[in-house]
Amino acid sequence: VFNTDTHDFGTVPEGPAATYEFKFKNKSKEPILLQRVQASSGCTTPTYSKEPVLPGKHGIIKASFNTQGRAGTFDKKITVVSNAGTKVLTIKGEVEKAPTSSVPENNSMIKTN
Repeated sequence: VFNTDTHDFGTVPEGPAATYEFKFKNKSKEPILLQRVQASSGCTTPTYSKEPVLPGKHGIIKASFNTQGRAGTFDKKITVVSNAGTKVLTIKGEVEKAPTSSVPENNSMIKTN
């Protein structure tokens, strides 16, 4: 059982990765083995424990979205396949475009003698 299956980051700055940890609890009587965790695109990287999650214990699936060069809205799916079935998790939000330069342009003319 996941605490949530969707996380909305709201507005995030372009540059640093937007990362969220989906937490789940094994409420069954058997260990849960995550067989495959796959993102819908290459800009999202899921990481997860390869160890079985024992009954009554918690597990984590971390989803990281690369915001660099991806200004605008995003809605990414992470498909989790385990011996308990298939679950689709979602991360979404909006990437605010970074300024093109942190140094103001110099519009003054250079004079030479």
